[in-house]
Amino acid sequence: DGLQIIGGAGRVKIENVHTNYNYDGITLGWTNYSEYRNSVSEFNNGHGVAFIMDPIYKNMQWQISSILSEQNLGDGFNMTCPVSFTSVQTPGPYFSGWTTAFGNAGYGYKFSCSGATTSGIADIFMSGTFASQNNKSGYYFDVGPNGGRNTEVEGFYSEQAGTYAGTAGFASATQTPTNVGYGVEITSSCDPTNPFTLSGGITWSNSYSGILASCAGTSIGNVDHTNNGTATASAQTEAGVTINATDVTVTGGFSKKSTYQNYGVYVLSGDTP
Repeated sequence: DGLQIIGGAGRVKIENVHTNYNYDGITLGWTNYSEYRNSVSEFNNGHGVAFIMDPIYKNMQWQISSILSEQNLGDGFNMTCPVSFTSVQTPGPYFSGWTTAFGNAGYGYKFSCSGATTSGIADIFMSGTFASQNNKSGYYFDVGPNGGRNTEVEGFYSEQAGTYAGTAGFASATQTPTNVGYGVEITSSCDPTNPFTLSGGITWSNSYSGILASCAGTSIGNVDHTNNGTATASAQTEAGVTINATDVTVTGGFSKKSTYQNYGVYVLSGDTP
């Protein structure tokens, strides 16, 4: 790895660091409070930024601000629970300052805990973040049914998921667009008693719909959607918002019918919002 911060480091400040041509560009262990700011991680063969979780010391309370993670063969930002976890509830990081994931072969931002047992990633807060041309969904939330609660995403922009044809990894290998990916993908692995809130965002020209909402009770407010569904895979992926859960609310914002986006809201399953 280019830079590794072991678990237990407190009040760490990482600033103005450029990591490239490694496996993972930077790995961040558990912390009660630390900062990673104004830095770039690119052309790595794994993830640009990887959060390494611990079953005993659960806090991953990194403050992530003004980070560019681009052109990696993994994800721009990855936080995945090890499958060995049992009943581990982990508070997640906070992202701000127009942090960006661009041109990664995987997801832009990936949070996943469904592979662990009764575990979850909670308290993910994102404000002013950007995802562009990642070859999977720009934002992927699979936070786990136990402890996967209180995710707030505001002021975000997610575009062109599944369309990246540039270079990535330390061999600068040319990538093939996958024609797969949502602007924001929310799976059914969540805690519906404290579901997702998305507000003040824009999705544009993603291969699939702007947002897939599969967590019951998700609230989507003042998010604009244009020209999503560019892969023309199916009707259910050609919408501003595809709903696949009950009690999802969509308020404010607009969905503009365009070359590929045929629907404002497509109700795949669940009740009518």
